[in-house]
Amino acid sequence: MSFHGAIKLAADLGASLHDVLRGDVRQKSLPLTFPSIPSILQRTLAEQRPKRRRVRRDRKIILTRIAEELARPLEEAPSLKEVTRRLGVSHGCLRYIAPESVRRIVVRHSIRAAREATNRKLRAKIVVFEFLAARGDEFQLVSRKGVLRALYPSTGLPKHLLRREINRALGCQQEACDAIGHLGE
Repeated sequence: MSFHGAIKLAADLGASLHDVLRGDVRQKSLPLTFPSIPSILQRTLAEQRPKRRRVRRDRKIILTRIAEELARPLEEAPSLKEVTRRLGVSHGCLRYIAPESVRRIVVRHSIRAAREATNRKLRAKIVVFEFLAARGDEFQLVSRKGVLRALYPSTGLPKHLLRREINRALGCQQEACDAIGHLGE
């Protein structure tokens, strides 16, 4: 019985909550008649939350749907969390039914995530170099923060990637300028 149910029961029985929780309700003289007490208990128990039902899943259906998820191209490889959400089972259930398939799902998603990270880094590098190339000889007049402010809203790339590529690009250009300056001396 829940605490809320115990409060209602105590109110219906005319006893204190302390007495109900201790189990001393029998010793109290109650104004209720005996047939009404079971109805109070039934109503109180009916108000409790229903218990979860364990849904039995068909093993063949789960294995078939896992095979469908693994048949997707690598660019669409879902995470284990996405697969469990689609199948309507827990990851523990999947690990129990098909541990090797779970490993394949995790590896495929890791490969996909690594490729996406590499693509984002490459895109950040290209965007920064294109921006600086469009500036031509004015790159010395552009601050790192100015480049970041210009590129961040339009590209949608994470700031840390843009900062790293801006620092690399402007650092290389600064080294080239210093080398040119030293050649003139």
